[in-house]
Amino acid sequence: EANLLSYEGIQSLAGKRPSMDNEFNKYIQPIKDATYESASDELSLLRKGICHDLAQGPLPSMNSKSEEKGGQSEERTSAANHEVELAKKFWAIIEDLSYYNPLSVQGWIGCAECLRVKADLVVDRISSTQDFRRQSDFCVQKGSRSKAHPDLSLARLRERQEQEDKLKVGSCVEVFGNDLALFVDYQWASFDSLRKFAVALKSSFRKVVGKAMKENIGTDQESQLVFEAQVLKEIEGMYKQKDLAAWQDALGGLFVGALRYLAFRCYGMATYLLERNETGLSESHRRELKAEVFEAMGVMKYNSTQAKQAYGYPLHLMSTHRCRLETESALTCFETALSVTKNVEDPQNQVTYDLFFMIGKCYERIAKTHTEESFIHEGDVQVRTYEKNMATALMNYSTALKEAKVLEAEGALPDIQAGGSSHGVTEVVYRLHASRLKCLLIAIQYPESCLDLALAETIRLATKQWFGEKPDICEKEIHLDCVWEIVADVVNAMSHCRFDHAFFHRSVYRYAQALMWAPVFCDPYKGFSEGSLGTIPATKSHKVRGLNNSTPCADSAELIIASLFDKKRPQLCSVWVTTSNTSPSPLEVLNESTRKYDLLRSKYIHAYIETLKLNERQGALETFQQWVYTSKRDLPSFYQASANEEGRSPSLSHVKDPLLRKRRSNHSFGFLRYVKRHVNAALAYGLLSEKTKRSSNEALKRAYTCFLRLNVGIEDLEARKVFKFNRNKLPEVEALMAVFLSRNDTEKIEFSSSDWSSETKKSDVVRAALAKCKHLFPSLPQTLYAKKKASKKKNESTDNIKRVADGMVQFVVDVPADLQVGEKFETTVRIGDQMKTIRLTVPEGNPSKLKFSLKAPDEDNPAKRMKPSENLPEA
Repeated sequence: EANLLSYEGIQSLAGKRPSMDNEFNKYIQPIKDATYESASDELSLLRKGICHDLAQGPLPSMNSKSEEKGGQSEERTSAANHEVELAKKFWAIIEDLSYYNPLSVQGWIGCAECLRVKADLVVDRISSTQDFRRQSDFCVQKGSRSKAHPDLSLARLRERQEQEDKLKVGSCVEVFGNDLALFVDYQWASFDSLRKFAVALKSSFRKVVGKAMKENIGTDQESQLVFEAQVLKEIEGMYKQKDLAAWQDALGGLFVGALRYLAFRCYGMATYLLERNETGLSESHRRELKAEVFEAMGVMKYNSTQAKQAYGYPLHLMSTHRCRLETESALTCFETALSVTKNVEDPQNQVTYDLFFMIGKCYERIAKTHTEESFIHEGDVQVRTYEKNMATALMNYSTALKEAKVLEAEGALPDIQAGGSSHGVTEVVYRLHASRLKCLLIAIQYPESCLDLALAETIRLATKQWFGEKPDICEKEIHLDCVWEIVADVVNAMSHCRFDHAFFHRSVYRYAQALMWAPVFCDPYKGFSEGSLGTIPATKSHKVRGLNNSTPCADSAELIIASLFDKKRPQLCSVWVTTSNTSPSPLEVLNESTRKYDLLRSKYIHAYIETLKLNERQGALETFQQWVYTSKRDLPSFYQASANEEGRSPSLSHVKDPLLRKRRSNHSFGFLRYVKRHVNAALAYGLLSEKTKRSSNEALKRAYTCFLRLNVGIEDLEARKVFKFNRNKLPEVEALMAVFLSRNDTEKIEFSSSDWSSETKKSDVVRAALAKCKHLFPSLPQTLYAKKKASKKKNESTDNIKRVADGMVQFVVDVPADLQVGEKFETTVRIGDQMKTIRLTVPEGNPSKLKFSLKAPDEDNPAKRMKPSENLPEA
């Protein structure tokens, strides 16, 4: 039954391979035989009419009013209700197909859409198997190039990729069980329904096993049943061990795999009926529906490669081989839709620029899977598969741009002046020239042994389409100056996109990235020595808009990327999701999902944090961190936290979530926790820089704060083997150790091992550092996430507070033990209805208590009350 989902199956549907009539007839004939067309009694006729009416109309939409009223606390209820409505719609259409006409193309398309929407709902809410950091090439780090010398032939490269895919697929199940109706009837978003689903799934599987034991089954089927039994046992084990978030995600992967499988089969049934033309439709209408179905299948296949996330069990990263096959299937669908659309008689329905656009994206993704192919030396007629596919991609983008400009001139192209992906021509302009930049980025990272060949290949690709006029120097022999002209042209295109559309965010990222890589583009051989901190001579920098020759390129890039973070926003950066109309283009459908929205946000935020980290902007990082901690949970994070409380709303704020993954876990925590982890690590790296005065109490407090934000204890770090030699180091731990060891009061550390490389000694240092911090900053763990303004309490009196003359309030506080004369510590006191943190210095004599006075706020004049943000002088 998996033939239809394969690349060959899609080729057959598109008429490019032998027909699959036998397979489709196997499924369509029982449905024909089961129709109730012959029923003539009144009850059957009434039921037939009701089912037909319920099957009509649009798909149900998710109700967001309850979420707006109750916040995320109503998220599960709202999502589960949407799943219920989708199931009702699905079964209404199935009933209509059974009672009325099993050959209804619109009916099968409606079934597919119900299943696809439900699958996307689950995808937006389960965690992924990798962090949201997809790209690490935004800026240039000092050092060597990242790519190895490509030395594999095309055949050998594909063979190796196929072997890697077999290793992954062999231990995974994409569609579990035979009764896939369970995935329609039960709601994944409802925790109670999910528990019932797990029981029903186990019962269904037992029936399959019982039936198989009575029959003589083959070895392959027996092995599959044994494997599925093991899968079921592992998922049950997660629930029994109270790892409810992992259990929820595991079942979510099964939901997505089954729903997408069913949706694609429904689309396949529709294309089969259209190809056989058994529906009595007019030729023009049949072609329109065929183009619509193939476009929907193409979007679905392309969307399945998003972030290379594969579903089923277990959730895993999609292999390069599988990614290419899925993209090739999407390409076949889009090319078929394009071919059919061109033959439609109505000129208004011959809009093809968006299909050319998606075909270009498919070719570009296929090209990326061939970057490790060996280069063809000069003189050979052949070119690399990467170059062939990339050239075809750029050609399709160029064709899409020409058609889009014609439509824009006629006023037929939607162009929304807001965020999202409905910017008409600008979208195509951006994609064309961003792909040229990516060609340069790939080529420039190859080792010097093949750098000349890589640059020659890229110049052949990137000089065929220009935003401005083609420079004369690129008409002559290949030269490094041509690379710089390409960079200048791409930057002009990116700035033009942002200038035309203030909300167009994609070009900002590529614009800043181009400036970050300017030192390497200027000199591909020596540019890596300084990385993005290098400078460009004025003779070249004047050609690139926004590039300052007197400062490091990273400074220029910071000015560009910071425009997405010009003020505090609930979504942290200026990214929005909108669609143009009720018939979105394929690109708009891809960008509508919450997962894609979070991926975009995380990409921009990662770039911003890396820029601030590179430029050592600690103040800006701390400001951004405050924004992050006042944001609300993203959907995957909310569902994980809710699952751990058996479906209830999380009782604790997300600020208390641990920032490290669970041991032996392959899942990420979601968008917000990734951002918190990344910005916290960047602040810790800043403490490790040479410019930081590590010996000060302020540096120790900052390091201690970074450590506390991890929300893990020293015992948990030891269990994770964090201190083990040559393991991945945590910057927060390294910063705490470095700052503590740079002080002059570390001679009292008692080491339980004399081996410095041992994890025991590092653990001892961290324990000593934490003990010191607890003495110096005793209130920090309690006030780290506390709001500055405390609740109002009148007539409050304590033993250590005394009101004295002239409106002054006197305080007596304990001095932490083991502090030396002249050392500083902090304490928090209440003044009226305000909480203030005061920094004190230990005086001569080492007293156990200190007494100090502060001016009390004017209770009768609120304007004169002390504000929480005011800084008090040191006492």
